[in-house]
Amino acid sequence: MDGTSGVARRQVARWTGVLMVVAAVSFGAASTVHWGVPVLGLRDPFPGARVPEAVIGVVLLGGAAAALARVAHAWGIAVAATGFAILGTLVGLRFTIGGGVPGDIVYHAAILAALVVIMVALVTGGGRRTPRRPAQGSRRPRRTTGA
Repeated sequence: MDGTSGVARRQVARWTGVLMVVAAVSFGAASTVHWGVPVLGLRDPFPGARVPEAVIGVVLLGGAAAALARVAHAWGIAVAATGFAILGTLVGLRFTIGGGVPGDIVYHAAILAALVVIMVALVTGGGRRTPRRPAQGSRRPRRTTGA
C-alpha cells in the first residue's frame, strides 16, 4: 500500500520502461528519416509522417521517463502512453499499406508488435513490479517526527 490512499501502488518493471525508451528512440529515428536525413543509410522523405512519429516518440519517452523514475501514477502514465503509440501506429500502418512501400510496412508492423508486447506486459502484470512487503512477523521501524 502506498500509505496514503490504502491502494496498492503499481510500479512498472524496469525492463518495460527500457523497452518503451527503445520504441521512443525508434520513432525519433523514423521521424528523422522522414525529414530526409539519412539514418543508418536509410532515407525516406515523407512529409506526412514527420510530425506524428516525432509526437508518438515524445509521448512514449514521457511514459518511459515516468515509469523509470517511479513517479506517482507511473503505471497509468505508461499504459496511456503505450496506448497512444499503438493507436498512432495503427493510423500510420493504414497509410503505409496504402503506399505499398515494403520497408515502411515492415517497420510499422514490427513496432506495433513491440508496442503490443509492452501493453500486454503492463496490463497482465508481467511489466509491473509491486513494491515488496516486509516479511510476515517483521516490524517496520516507526517514523519519528523531528524534535
